[in-house]
Amino acid sequence: GGRVQIVYGFARASYGEDIDGAATEPTPMEASCCFCAKVLFMLASTGIPFDVHAIDLKAKPAWLKSVSPKLETPATLLPGADAYNCSSSDTIKQLGEQYPAVK
Repeated sequence: GGRVQIVYGFARASYGEDIDGAATEPTPMEASCCFCAKVLFMLASTGIPFDVHAIDLKAKPAWLKSVSPKLETPATLLPGADAYNCSSSDTIKQLGEQYPAVK
């Protein structure tokens, strides 16, 4: 039981900045953390119930440090876990272990 909780980062500060003196505009695809998108895609495509907590990566909330000491996203809390996982690859592996139908 329970729902997966995912802290999802938007507006990556690394996009839309000057590159070799030329200003670049962020696109909708670049505005979201690719590691978050990978986890979210897996959750959505497998039907695992989840809640998204979207944050602006250019203005990280103070509470983020309590779930992600390095202030990284995604930060994912699986049902029954004691702490958030901040590795998208590890999260996907754990989802496969906790939800065998995902494999």
